[in-house]
Amino acid sequence: MPLIMLVDSGFDITMIPFQTGLSLGYTAGVSDLRLKGHGVSGSFTFISKEVNCIIDGRKFKLPIAWVQDPKNNHLILGREVVFDLFDIEFKQAEETIIFRWRRK
Repeated sequence: MPLIMLVDSGFDITMIPFQTGLSLGYTAGVSDLRLKGHGVSGSFTFISKEVNCIIDGRKFKLPIAWVQDPKNNHLILGREVVFDLFDIEFKQAEETIIFRWRRK
């Protein structure tokens, strides 16, 4: 499922909204541990999941926070894993973000 996300160098983990998780086939079971996260706009409850992610043709596993509040619609690409795998260049004037794979 292609997604357009905000790349946030100040956010640790990647965050997806409740509805996006449902579209990916996630279910929130009784045994799933609900965790608390904190951001600029306040705190949120999430379930930790993992997805197969592709950026710039490179496939890797990405831990995500599946937010449990249906009103929270933030799609945020955080630092964990992504910032270790890619050199990321922000070109503000061109409104472009370039991901360069670091691993050979």
